[in-house]
Amino acid sequence: MNSSQITHTNSEIKIEHNETNIENIIGNEFSTFWIRDLTTGHLKVSKGIEVIYKRSAEEFNEDPTLWETLFYPEDLDVIEKIENQLLKGETTDYEYRVILPDGSIRWIRDQAAPLMDAQNNIIKTYGFITDVTDYKHLQIELTKNRQHFQQIIESVDMIIWTFNMLTGDTIYSSNSAEIFGIPSTAFQENSNLWWEIIHPEDVDSALKHLHILEQGKPTSNTYRIIRPGNGQIRWINDRAISIKDKQNRVIGFQGVKVDVTESKMTEEKIHYMAFHDSLTGLPNRYHLNERLEELLSLYQGTTSKLSILFIDLDRFKLINDTLGHYYGDLLLIETAKRLSDILSAKGMVSRQGGDEFILLLEDTGRSEVEEIAKKIIERFTFPFDLEGKEIFSTPSIGISMYPEDGQDSDTLVRNADLSMYEAKRKGKNRYRFFEATQIKTASNTVSMEINLRKALRNQEFLLHYQPIVNLENGEMTGVEALLRWESPNRGLVSPLEFIPLAEETGLIVPIGEWVMLQACQQLKQWHNLGYKKVDISVNVSMRQFQEENFVCSVEQVLTKTGLEPHYLTIEITESIMQNTNESISIINKLKELGVKIAIDDFGTGYSSLSVLRDLSLDKIKIDKTFVNDIGTNKDFILKTMIDLAKNLKMQIVAEGIENGQHVEFLKNHNCDFGQGFYFARPSSAHAIEDKLKKQA
Repeated sequence: MNSSQITHTNSEIKIEHNETNIENIIGNEFSTFWIRDLTTGHLKVSKGIEVIYKRSAEEFNEDPTLWETLFYPEDLDVIEKIENQLLKGETTDYEYRVILPDGSIRWIRDQAAPLMDAQNNIIKTYGFITDVTDYKHLQIELTKNRQHFQQIIESVDMIIWTFNMLTGDTIYSSNSAEIFGIPSTAFQENSNLWWEIIHPEDVDSALKHLHILEQGKPTSNTYRIIRPGNGQIRWINDRAISIKDKQNRVIGFQGVKVDVTESKMTEEKIHYMAFHDSLTGLPNRYHLNERLEELLSLYQGTTSKLSILFIDLDRFKLINDTLGHYYGDLLLIETAKRLSDILSAKGMVSRQGGDEFILLLEDTGRSEVEEIAKKIIERFTFPFDLEGKEIFSTPSIGISMYPEDGQDSDTLVRNADLSMYEAKRKGKNRYRFFEATQIKTASNTVSMEINLRKALRNQEFLLHYQPIVNLENGEMTGVEALLRWESPNRGLVSPLEFIPLAEETGLIVPIGEWVMLQACQQLKQWHNLGYKKVDISVNVSMRQFQEENFVCSVEQVLTKTGLEPHYLTIEITESIMQNTNESISIINKLKELGVKIAIDDFGTGYSSLSVLRDLSLDKIKIDKTFVNDIGTNKDFILKTMIDLAKNLKMQIVAEGIENGQHVEFLKNHNCDFGQGFYFARPSSAHAIEDKLKKQA
């Protein structure tokens, strides 16, 4: 090396031991050179150091210890390393911090080396310093960003990967072991490993996206993998781009794989919730419509058939109102199970809402559909066991078929719905196929509802009364108030036509309140005229009975009319027994008022003897179907019912008495009262008043 030459590289620095040469370096205003004499401790620095340290070269030259006071305290261990290595004859390259006069901190890169004499003894140390503060800040920022980026990757279960088509090398980020249970080195050893863990059903999709990458286009694909070891299935979103050379040829791929299992599960849950009924787990109406549309599109132009069975539970509202929504929900759940068992794999069972279910049958003819409908009705003859409570509920079923009853989903469902209402109108617990005439019937029903509301508003209702007779002496002891509708357009409308509709629409409540008031007013009027004081019986629907203010409304009627409470008998049906506790509470409150309670149409519902005992009833009205059995081998049932009522200390009223044979049988078996055409048909208040005059 020439005596005037200085070699200064990133790895080492060398300087010829020549005083003139050293002085020239130190005198260079751009040089950042320093040299320390180990024998004297004297320190010399070049002019360029003044710019970095904001100190004059003279200050350093005059005070050799000044340099040491500038080191950042936390970096003194670095300074110690530099000095130790230099004294061992080694070159050094370190970074440390110094404190400037204004208190600011700068990063310094110090490249130093020992200087030897002819005997190879270390006599001096020297070096070059560089202000690397800006670089260091950038490096720190990059490190922070890299750490932040790594945290992001780890927080979203992200893996960065690259594949080199030329070498076959596959590189995965280090967190692959944590996310997928496979260390990143395993991918380097086996470049096909990822393909081996892709779910078999998703391989075709993955290959398709690989071909897209090979064409130089970006791609994004979501698929499943089977995690090695535990066999767990994970959902992966794989986003990738192609790597190209200068000739624009694809030489590899790179991308990120994100574990999206949780979001996918949430997405599937939301989708399930959107297309399934939350109570029963059955497909809902949206799911049904989607499947129905698919089948109609598939069947178009073919001879294939499909069927819609629209099912509604009879008396469901009554059960729901009497037992409460909890048991109503249990009934719906059990209904869903029964229908699913019956249908098996022949189609889809869906819940439309409320107590309505739809069965969608694929490739089925009329005879097969009819068999399924019969099977449903037969299965529903068995009671539902709802946590120990036995509940009976029957189905009304409407059936429409493709293509004859409709070409689109809306028409098919609507026509099946119309058929279901026709089944209800015909007596419930049956099925009906769609017929065009049902559209007219439905239209009439809508029209009747409108007219029914007008009737209530325009006072088109009136009461007829049927006498109740003491069987022992033939005297009239009471009357039953019976509702009639005298429509200006339809004439006298049968209660069988409008009462079920009033029940369904809720109009039965205000109509029932009107009946109660009119009946009590009429009886009080007869009492005031001095006629024999008879009782009056008023039928109350379960819907009205369950009204929160029912007892209060009865009390108000009695107060308003001035009728003594014990002359009023409220008739309720056996369905009251579906919710014993609430019914007992209402009955007890009515009894406190002095009102009498009777069970109407006894024997036609589902009675429990223990409940019958607990209800504290005054009367039992035996349904006419049992009276009609008099003279047959079934009349023992009627005798048993009379004996039962007598043992329970209740009065008995037999309904539907039509001849003397009925009267004699009932008298012989100690029945108290009777009513029916044999004694009198229902008639106007004036006709009853005439009877009262004669009896007086």
